[in-house]
Amino acid sequence: MYLAARWCTLVGMNSEDWRLGRRPGLDGLRGVAILLVVAAHLGVRSLEFLGGIGVTVFFTLSGFLITALLLDEHDLAGRISMRRFYKRRFFRLAPAFLLMLAIVVPLEFAVSGSAPYWWTTIAEVSNWVSATKGPAPLDLLHHTWSLAIEEQFYLAWPVVLWGLSQRFGRRAVIASGAVGIGLSLTTALAAHGYRLAFGTDTNASSLLAGCLLAAMMVGRNVRVAPGWTMAVSLGLALISWRFVEQPILRRFSHRVEVRVRPGVSELGGVERSPRHVDGTRLQDVSRA
Repeated sequence: MYLAARWCTLVGMNSEDWRLGRRPGLDGLRGVAILLVVAAHLGVRSLEFLGGIGVTVFFTLSGFLITALLLDEHDLAGRISMRRFYKRRFFRLAPAFLLMLAIVVPLEFAVSGSAPYWWTTIAEVSNWVSATKGPAPLDLLHHTWSLAIEEQFYLAWPVVLWGLSQRFGRRAVIASGAVGIGLSLTTALAAHGYRLAFGTDTNASSLLAGCLLAAMMVGRNVRVAPGWTMAVSLGLALISWRFVEQPILRRFSHRVEVRVRPGVSELGGVERSPRHVDGTRLQDVSRA
């Protein structure tokens, strides 16, 4: 979705060797993604699909930014410092993450008397609890599934990027990204329900799309488009997801039964009484 929409941002009048630098437009895109997720939580059924779009854009943007930063460092310094990368990631994410756990885990114990999967949040594998057991067991920590996928990406992709760029060069990075997207989409077509919505492998295509785009742009001569296009791109992304990708996912999804306690908020589970929903709609609600 994002690669298709991003095409128009590469069409313009000026050419330059592209570097990440400070890009306010990307901050704006991140803000739009967050607003889409917030909109999906408003309780309006017709807006629920926006949550899936917001998370997908956020994943793609993460892949793009991380890859661009690492490739910039490699091109300018001749090497990638993995120690410095992981140090930055830790201090960027850990303070707010640990504060959230310090508040939410005691609260969950006070409300329900247990928090059996709190450790999966610290281990950054909570998405696999949702993928195999559904979102309800994580309760108030269900929202950490997307962070878990990003953290798994941070652990794996920089190492792959470092090894490939050092030994084989940029083309190998591009090839690995393309192969990874193909494998992820193949897995997604074979999966359904919770497994489709929360699996690391089924979501990897979104992250790798950003990685692939960055590998094709950083340090390369690209055509830079005017600003009115980060709006046209979003419009194309929305149309693609709503009228192309979502119907295809629905076609290959199976129906699953959602069983949760009444009154569980959508932050910790699914804000619905037990009913049958198709896998694609489940993905939209859960991603929100």
